[in-house]
Amino acid sequence: MVLSFNIPGLKGVLNTLDSDSESYKVLKKALQNAENKGQVTSAVEYRDEILMIKQYYESRSIKTENGKVFVPYRYIIPLNISFNWSLQNLSSYYTDIGFIWLFAMAFIIFGLIY
Repeated sequence: MVLSFNIPGLKGVLNTLDSDSESYKVLKKALQNAENKGQVTSAVEYRDEILMIKQYYESRSIKTENGKVFVPYRYIIPLNISFNWSLQNLSSYYTDIGFIWLFAMAFIIFGLIY
């Protein structure tokens, strides 16, 4: 529906979304941009709107396909912290971040188990 930019179908989806949600705002903006273009004969002319909707949902959804799991980078960022366990400077910023990171990971693991 998004790739063909089926406007009546997308308006139906818009009506089912919560009006305070971010996805509602993105879809509404895309439909308004499409309506401002007037009479359009090809979905190619809606390229910008299609890309906006597609990128929004791809960056916020976890996808599984053929036994593989694709997780958006935004959900992996908390695991991407580097820290220094040096003995010379125990009060360094990176050591403190390391302790916070370990507590956060323990909290996440406990939450998954619970």
